[in-house]
Amino acid sequence: MSDRLIDRWVSGSASAEDRAELCELLEKDPLLVDRLLRAAERECDLAELFRGLTPISTTVAPTAPARTTRARRTRSTAWWLPFASGLAAALLVTLLVGHLTNQRRAESPSAPLAERMATPVAPARKAPAVDDPVTLDTTPPPVVTKDHTTLEQFFADLPADPPAESAEPSSARPPSAVPLGPALSKPVTGMQVAKRDKPTDRAQHMDRLDGELKDADGDLVMRYSLRAPHVLPSRPELGLVLCFHGAGGNEQWLADPIVNALRSQGEVTMVVAALKSKGPNWGAADESNVLAFVEWAKRTYPIDPRRIVLQGVSNGGWMVSHFGSRHGDLVAGVITLCGGNGFEAPVKRPGNAAETGFEYYVVHGTADEDVNVKNARGITAALRHNGYRYVYREFPGAGHDVFSDEDTRRDFAGWLTRLRHKTMPLPDDDRKALAAFANRDEAERLLLTDEAARTLVRIGGLPAEKILVRALRAKNPHVRATAARLFSQTSTLPGAATLLAGLLDDKDAGVRSAVIATLVRSAGWNDQDALTALCRFAGAKGNTAGERLDVVRALTATIAFRCSPGPENQLIYELLVYLLDDDDVSLRAAAISTLPRVLPERFAYDPSASSADRREPMRQWRRWYLELFAPSDDKGDTRK
Repeated sequence: MSDRLIDRWVSGSASAEDRAELCELLEKDPLLVDRLLRAAERECDLAELFRGLTPISTTVAPTAPARTTRARRTRSTAWWLPFASGLAAALLVTLLVGHLTNQRRAESPSAPLAERMATPVAPARKAPAVDDPVTLDTTPPPVVTKDHTTLEQFFADLPADPPAESAEPSSARPPSAVPLGPALSKPVTGMQVAKRDKPTDRAQHMDRLDGELKDADGDLVMRYSLRAPHVLPSRPELGLVLCFHGAGGNEQWLADPIVNALRSQGEVTMVVAALKSKGPNWGAADESNVLAFVEWAKRTYPIDPRRIVLQGVSNGGWMVSHFGSRHGDLVAGVITLCGGNGFEAPVKRPGNAAETGFEYYVVHGTADEDVNVKNARGITAALRHNGYRYVYREFPGAGHDVFSDEDTRRDFAGWLTRLRHKTMPLPDDDRKALAAFANRDEAERLLLTDEAARTLVRIGGLPAEKILVRALRAKNPHVRATAARLFSQTSTLPGAATLLAGLLDDKDAGVRSAVIATLVRSAGWNDQDALTALCRFAGAKGNTAGERLDVVRALTATIAFRCSPGPENQLIYELLVYLLDDDDVSLRAAAISTLPRVLPERFAYDPSASSADRREPMRQWRRWYLELFAPSDDKGDTRK
């Protein structure tokens, strides 16, 4: 059955011929009724999103009809020439103003994988036990192959990290005592506000502000060191990263490293504010001051309230987990590095954890003598138990300085730029922008333009991704590939990995490549559906060896970053052991090169040996895997 026929039926625009054809198809196959109902359900979801909105025209010129009469061309020219003249004049004025501005600025300072494969390697799925469990309610780098689309440059590989920008001296912008009150409604220190609909230079200037936030009576609320884009957007679209220092620290430490990490992801579209506790350490008494600072920041800068993220180190890591667990309605994500467990018990499971839970990024070293790694394991066990989405990085042998790892900072910078609060309603302007995608044909055309793609990425979250889900069914392979790529730039709604996995057998190689790239990125951030899909694809001998090898290399590149074996990366180890018996020698070599070195001599496994000679080493590797992931009540914690 034609997808276009379904769309016309769902939208009520089917002609008499369409309805006759539909009835004929249903007589041949009554099961098609289910497909029609599913399509209608999807359209109802989108109709709810666009309810009460009038579709707006876009700035992208539509494709000219193949046949146009001379009369139409004449009428079109009649209004087009004055419009073009006015547009040219406006462009000239804009360029002149921009030149003068730049001149002035220059002058100033899931189930086991083996069960789905031929040779089973039965794992034990129970998570390792953690000491002092938290009281909880109830139960539970990308592979990119460019293809020729209009978005090729937009989705180019991320650039190398630029040289670290030296922090501007505090004297660049003198500290100021800013009163906290309703009267404060514009940015302090005279920061320029200008419309900006296109990305600026990735090395754009960031203003620095070191100051003190005071209340209406002049009493100190919070000292801060803040970085913000020099040119602010005209609409509330910037994210807000709040940084919390460790014990005895101050506000001068964290902001610049976070900004440099954000630069590695492209244009910095966030305000980064490092805060100072009133006392030497963070405590529950600081909670009201943090809330006051958030309100001040939202009044002072064009902040998108769906993009507020907390990041803390050590004692600050305790604070962000404490604050985040109490204010899930405010926070989209929490990053805690070598921090204590500050969960406010009991942590309530969200009504629909797959869609409403905010997300966590947890980092800890196993040799941390200041804050024991059991704190991080307790946090992740709590998150897993309650169905929250999280990323966990556990570094064997690392101490209390995990924040200094540049790769970690760049990774969580990429993670936090994608986040949008999952339940906070969209502003009216964003809802109107999405209304342009209400029509399926128009949405597919828009997806192949840079501006529309940037709009979806900027809005992000579930509303934008509902549009991408529909585009995955498009007949045009460029539309399917583009939708798959755009998912890698958003937070990837729960269940999206399963939908994307359905395109792993797409006839178009560009679509498959885009799907693999997105699934690899999601799997790297602990999307278990994405990881399962990739492992199944890499383990299936019917798929092409080249694509299977690409997936294996991508997963093995992330396993070194994931570090200690645990529930989050168990499927990768299972896949590697399974591939030791693959027919392709390159896959066997890739697997053994990633598996850890164990005695005696990696069980004497040679990937180029005959099947008979590999049999005994493979048996030992399978035993190693089973012992590594055996239930914790059968053995001690293997990660100690």
